[in-house]
Amino acid sequence: MVFTGITREEAIEKANKVINIEDYEHEIKFENSLYIINILGKKTKIGIKNGEIYFEEGDFPAVLIPGKGVEVILNDEKVTKKVEVTNSDKVRIIPLKIEGKRNMNLTISEDRLTATLKVEYEPYLEYEIHDMIPQTQLIVEGKIKNEAYYKFKREEVEEILKKNNICYGIKRDALEEALNGGIFIIAEGRKPSEAIDDKIIYYFGIDKNKAIDENEKVDFFNREVFEYVEVGTILAEKVEGKDGVPGIDVHCKPIKPNKRKILNLNAGVGCQLEGNKVVASISGMPENKSNKICVFDVLSINGNIDIKTGNIKYDGNVVVKGSLTDGFKIESGNTVTIMGDVTNAEICAAGNIIINKNVISSKIKAGSAELNTEKAINYLKDAFEAYSNSINAFSELLKIGKVKPDKNIGQILKLILESKYPLKFNELSNYDYFFTKYIQGELLVAWKNLYAIFMDIRNNELTDFSRITSVLSQTKNTIDSFEISFSPADVYIIYCQNSEIFASHNVEIKGKGCYNTTITAKNDIIFHADGSVFRGGQAVANGNIKLKEVGSHAGVLTVLKTSKRGVIEANIAFQNTVLYFDEMIYKIDYPVKSLRAFYKNGELFVEKLKYEG
Repeated sequence: MVFTGITREEAIEKANKVINIEDYEHEIKFENSLYIINILGKKTKIGIKNGEIYFEEGDFPAVLIPGKGVEVILNDEKVTKKVEVTNSDKVRIIPLKIEGKRNMNLTISEDRLTATLKVEYEPYLEYEIHDMIPQTQLIVEGKIKNEAYYKFKREEVEEILKKNNICYGIKRDALEEALNGGIFIIAEGRKPSEAIDDKIIYYFGIDKNKAIDENEKVDFFNREVFEYVEVGTILAEKVEGKDGVPGIDVHCKPIKPNKRKILNLNAGVGCQLEGNKVVASISGMPENKSNKICVFDVLSINGNIDIKTGNIKYDGNVVVKGSLTDGFKIESGNTVTIMGDVTNAEICAAGNIIINKNVISSKIKAGSAELNTEKAINYLKDAFEAYSNSINAFSELLKIGKVKPDKNIGQILKLILESKYPLKFNELSNYDYFFTKYIQGELLVAWKNLYAIFMDIRNNELTDFSRITSVLSQTKNTIDSFEISFSPADVYIIYCQNSEIFASHNVEIKGKGCYNTTITAKNDIIFHADGSVFRGGQAVANGNIKLKEVGSHAGVLTVLKTSKRGVIEANIAFQNTVLYFDEMIYKIDYPVKSLRAFYKNGELFVEKLKYEG
């Protein structure tokens, strides 16, 4: 059969008036301005009745597509995708039974505070095959006959909780709901209540109501320098924190809270503790020194230190509202503050030194107490070594019979000391002057006992050998057990020239810099201001040295020394700047920028970029 039409749709319409074109294999061509449909033959149809396949024969095969819920067997082989079938094929359709599945999974959070239960079900399904009318393309699917869920019982959920040691905070309602499937928090522990740290509120300083961290740095140039308190003033108060309360996890195990930070409120010189408060017991200047709140007597000079005032020596704080002029000296048992200049003068303080203007041709020393203590211990060690070695030499002479036990011990020791340690023997009187003037307490007692032996030796009055061994034993114990009470002292300056600066902690330069000056700091040396210069002289620190510009275009020699644990940094460093890391030396040969030098793993690293300025 052939059908034609001017359009495709017209040709198909003509064909469908005679036959159902979808039941026939056909081809469509376009020739001579016409659409031509050639009918090639009838398609075979396939249907289902009473669960069995049957065919309506045709010239071309039918198409069978397996669907869900059935298994299709074609000529004794299982097929899972579309196939062509004819009346000669053996086809069986088998309805499926799918076993139900169930799964229960318990997860416990990392902090052990939450147990989550996930319950999933897949139903049992039983399919049957319904009759289907014959079709050229048949999709075979089973219809659900029976559907069932095999749910967990409460006892089974309780068993998995027991196996996982879940014993605290079990949610019974959630357990019941979980039996129907889903995700549920099945148990929750109790979080610990966190501790509240102690806090100390200071009622003096920059911000009187602010709780200060014990490591916080004070900007001495902007603080209330002349803050003055009267007797009975409350200076600080400790606010007690609160210990945390332990929690409990889902395994019934306790969870420790974070540890409360306990702070000690310590009263130092000029203060006393009254309950949880520190109160001034004298009038003066308050200060937090070595983690102790102190009040120091204040000597306030309204003008300059000059010929009218003479030198100043004071155990407390010294405040000079003018300048320290040529040839004069200030010695302080604590802090010194100079509002003006320091010129051709000397300042020696146990505490910080703050100078608000220029330092010219002067000596500045902060932390003198610690320095003196270190020096005293070194002097004790020197004398102890000389005495000990001399006694060992004396013992050797006794052994070989060079001297007799009944000889004058002091006379022989004097000869040994003068021959082996002539310089130290002559220096002991100077040591005694130093101890008498600068040292107190245990070290002074130890020295005086040792010096008394020296005087007996020098005057040929030492006759008791056991006396000198006893004193030496006591001296060694003092040296071994004595700990230097380190109260770090800083120097804060704006500008200095041709001077010597020392601090037992940091030296900080806040202004335009230093020229031809020797700076020594037990910790760090820091130049803060942009454009500040260190030119000529040397900076020696045990810690870090941080500069903006070091050296000069002309190549003036400038030395920077630190230990192998320190770091040297500079924005700009000119040629002839020399870096020392203990015994290791590095010289800058041309201008550089972004300089950073440090010692690591046995090597000296110098990071830098060429400076073209």
